[in-house]
Amino acid sequence: MNIEELNTLIEKLSETGSREVVFEFAFALIDWMGLKPVEDKKPRLLSPQTQKLKEYLVTVPMTVQPQLYRLTADGQNIRIRFATLKKLKKEYISQLVDNDPGLTSYQASIKGIVNLPDRPAYIPSEPYFIHFITTPEYNKIILVFNQGDQKRIITFRKKLTQTQYYRVVKQWQGIGLKSKPELTDIFWRSLDVKEVNKEFYQKIKEQFDDLVGLIQSSTNSADENHIKQFAVRLIGRYVFIWFLKEKEIIPSEIINSSTILQNKPVYYQNFLLRLFFQTLNTEVQQRNLTLSNHPLEPLFANIPYLNGGLFEDFPEDKPFHKLVTDEWLIAFVKVLESYDFTVDESSVQYQQVAIDPEMLGRIFENLLASQNPETEKLANQRKAFGAFYTPREIVEYMVDASLKAYLEESLLPSQNITSSEAKEPVVTYSGTLFHELEPRQTEMSLEPPEKYSESEKRKKIIEKIEKLFSPNCDTNPFDKKETVISQTALRDIKVFDPACGSGAFPIGILLRLMRLREIIGNSLNSSYELKNEILSRNIYGVDIMPMAIEIARLRAWLTLVLEVDYKSSDRKHNFNIKALPNLDFKFICANSLIGNGYDEFSKKIGTTPSLLRLDKEIKKLERLREQYFDTHGDKHKKNELQAEFVKTKEFIKSDFSSLKETWNLKIFLEKVDDWDPFDDSHASSFFSSAWMFGINDGFDLVIGNPPYVEHKKLKHISSLLRDSYETYSGTADLYVYFYENGIKGLKDNGTLVFITSNKFIKTSYGENLRKYFINYSINEIIDFTEVHVFDALVASCIFSISKRSNPYGTFKVAFANDAMISFSNLGGFIRQQGFLYPQKILNEKIWQLEDETNLKLKQKIEKGSITLDWTGTINIYRGITTGFNPAFIINEDKRDELIREDNKNDKIIKPLLQGRNIRKWVYNNSNEYLIFIPWHFPLHLDNSISGASLKAEREFERKHNSLFNHIRKCKNELSNRNKEETGVSYEWYALQRCAASYYPEFEKEKIIWGLTSDKWTFAYDDEHHFLPSNGYILTSSEMSIKYLLALLNSKLMEYYFGFIGIMTAGGAFTLKQETVREFPIKKIHQQQQYPFIKRVENILSLKKQNQDTTVLEQGIDILVYKLYGLTHNEVKIIDPDFWLSEEEYEKFEVNL
Repeated sequence: MNIEELNTLIEKLSETGSREVVFEFAFALIDWMGLKPVEDKKPRLLSPQTQKLKEYLVTVPMTVQPQLYRLTADGQNIRIRFATLKKLKKEYISQLVDNDPGLTSYQASIKGIVNLPDRPAYIPSEPYFIHFITTPEYNKIILVFNQGDQKRIITFRKKLTQTQYYRVVKQWQGIGLKSKPELTDIFWRSLDVKEVNKEFYQKIKEQFDDLVGLIQSSTNSADENHIKQFAVRLIGRYVFIWFLKEKEIIPSEIINSSTILQNKPVYYQNFLLRLFFQTLNTEVQQRNLTLSNHPLEPLFANIPYLNGGLFEDFPEDKPFHKLVTDEWLIAFVKVLESYDFTVDESSVQYQQVAIDPEMLGRIFENLLASQNPETEKLANQRKAFGAFYTPREIVEYMVDASLKAYLEESLLPSQNITSSEAKEPVVTYSGTLFHELEPRQTEMSLEPPEKYSESEKRKKIIEKIEKLFSPNCDTNPFDKKETVISQTALRDIKVFDPACGSGAFPIGILLRLMRLREIIGNSLNSSYELKNEILSRNIYGVDIMPMAIEIARLRAWLTLVLEVDYKSSDRKHNFNIKALPNLDFKFICANSLIGNGYDEFSKKIGTTPSLLRLDKEIKKLERLREQYFDTHGDKHKKNELQAEFVKTKEFIKSDFSSLKETWNLKIFLEKVDDWDPFDDSHASSFFSSAWMFGINDGFDLVIGNPPYVEHKKLKHISSLLRDSYETYSGTADLYVYFYENGIKGLKDNGTLVFITSNKFIKTSYGENLRKYFINYSINEIIDFTEVHVFDALVASCIFSISKRSNPYGTFKVAFANDAMISFSNLGGFIRQQGFLYPQKILNEKIWQLEDETNLKLKQKIEKGSITLDWTGTINIYRGITTGFNPAFIINEDKRDELIREDNKNDKIIKPLLQGRNIRKWVYNNSNEYLIFIPWHFPLHLDNSISGASLKAEREFERKHNSLFNHIRKCKNELSNRNKEETGVSYEWYALQRCAASYYPEFEKEKIIWGLTSDKWTFAYDDEHHFLPSNGYILTSSEMSIKYLLALLNSKLMEYYFGFIGIMTAGGAFTLKQETVREFPIKKIHQQQQYPFIKRVENILSLKKQNQDTTVLEQGIDILVYKLYGLTHNEVKIIDPDFWLSEEEYEKFEVNL
């Protein structure tokens, strides 16, 4: 059977709605998998094991027997059950898949091969269960696969998409003969929606690029950003209506590719624009019948009005409408038609193998990056999807962690623990050489005995909260009092994302709040009303990119409209679709890091009459915001409220101008006009939660994924940041300020949960932030250095902190690694692998988040050692910064040519090694050379020269004409380097950073290494090589370079790096100068250094002959372990694969 035959059956299924055809297709799939069906292909009736499932099943025609069948014969690794459910609801599917088979399924036992003590390994005997499901309409078939609490679901209807066939179904052919561990793995991987999403995004990105190129080629006057914004908006709206098609709100015949083909070249102008603006954006009773004689006209009649600004016709888009071709639209729609879409909001536990509503956010989070000059190149270079979008599993974990903390605080208000209450024992163990390390209080209760009952109460509440958040919870775990408190808390919560992008975290919060309130009870009548209330009362987002805000609103509207119960006959009431809310005051375009002074002022109003009068006007704005959220689709009322808001704002600005100086309101009143909530074409230069959201007392939760922008790109706002933030550092990246800003924006006892770079833990620029954090209560740090979360080479972490003091508390630490398997297992991994860490140990110095065993070993390594920095005889230098490599870095042929032209150039052109040339111990020869032109060359030794020298330039041209002419070819590029210095501090032809005070060190015996390396590599060089700016050298006038090289290349030093160094997200070492300076070394006599030096010399000699040096390197590792006095057990901590037994290690002797 092939795709055509399968499609014939599916088409027959969708056309006939026949129970018999459903079974026919089911048995065709069974045959495809290589399974034996039940005898004569007669489904075998089964009795449901639970009463609930019995209630959920449709009965067999003409009987009362529930439709639950077995379709496969006994004695096979796969068992297929078939059910006809009354509704395709998650709880119905869960009852069928999780509860009814009980422990009889392979999935309920354990995946793979079981290893138990004292018995041979075995595979559980239970069969692997697959569930085929249909509904009373009998027009589709749904397959459900489960693994633990997770389910992956694929729907077959109308026809197999190319993706379904080639990525999924094709992998199942003949699978019945596989072992259960194998088939489990094949099924699960074939249903990995991430692969589908990656492919889908790539195709959408191609269509986006084609549309932008199409418009650019047709107009010379349009701004590129406006073109891209229009392209994002058009694609977003079309994907939105495609989901409405899945809800059968919009007829497929209006928007499919065949309709476009039949009506080109006027489809876009005559049909699509009409659908957007004269239909979806126009109330039913006010529409004009402009296509009365066209066959499609009747299909427009039953399309509802969707207000809220969702399909507003923006004036700046009008010039582009006439440029969009139907040919482009056909290609775009064919992409959509090649994928299955679902209106279900997927989760980690319930994943549809289809494009779901979350994908709308995923697409545009990445497309938005292509609008930003800082990320455009990165976005285009990274082919992997998800580079900018937080994975769903991470979002769900962070959402749950924040809401758990909030509920715990609501049910058990925290009490700051003092040192006297903690009654900590007066005990310390020896500190490190560099600063004292306090002991972990792992076996001590932080509460005095009289609070034991309170501790038990807290434990029980936490257990109930965990149960509430468990995947299959459908009953309220709280008692009556706890329920009332929880209902109130969840109804009143305020959650803020200060860099919301396309809305991943706000929507994640919305969906989880909805589920929690459904479980513990709420007073609303429908899912739509519940979601609408959560949007209205609980969720707030800000982003600096206008299109991000538009897409966030689009995503929020989509999740809301998917809850409606569309009734095509109810034209009078907009087909039973309620008016969508206006989200102008929920998702705001602004710079969330810069305030306007109002928030602090609002806390000091007191009883001053003039300030109270101002406050009254501010409150009026708040009431207008609330009314504006839900205008019930009334455009006239919406316009009135907009006018009233602007009028009130103008009154505040003019009538209260006298308060500028008296109450320090100058900045606030001057910036009032800078924010227009009804115009998101540009971002407001400031953000104020009180002014913009009406929230004066802070948020309960701040959550998100702040942008990663390097400090080099923050120069234009550095003075603002310096004046606004305690955590300011000239080398701090942007996310640092989001942390401080986020904590300031919290209520007392509120919680912040971010995922960011983890660099703040160990870098010097993180010192101020670390100092800031220790004033509050850290909840957890989940480090992802060894696991990719994003495709950027930035190692990340989840960081959670609450706005209260708790210096004697503990927080959870976990380091994600390969054992985690997948992000969906994150919670379980943290419970198993995480450990508690005492906050009292922390200060502004580097945080060493390790367990007690590793911290003690670190202490021992440091004992009696001295850092490289403290020796006073070791120098570490950075390589040369050219500013423009093509001008200064040449190959060997060019070098020879320049020397032939002028032999003086031989002393100016230096051998060069790049990081890619450096290996452990040695380097690979390079074909590259550096033209070394220091500042003011050739008069660089004249100390009287200050600044760029025309005299030096003339001398350079006169004395070294061939080099001058070579470099002059790049004058434009060189002149455009660092403009604050080029042509000011130094000449246009000089190196940007020339190591003026230390360049002779490059020609000494030295150790070399690169800034980043995927392997632990330090190399020896005595051939006078220079290095570029991403390389470092180490020289010493007193200590043996070869002895130091033995220490640096040891496994012990690689292990120590873990405490003080930073890894990239790709697992590469970041060997900055300040990190290497902190390595602890042993200063020993020359005679004691001899065994190390001799072995290094042997290694260098053998490496030149391409000989194996493994034994020699192992010997050096042992020498280093012995030098630092480590026991065999301690060596095994550093190197679990250490090959010597304890006895052999103790007896080890140096053989040279």
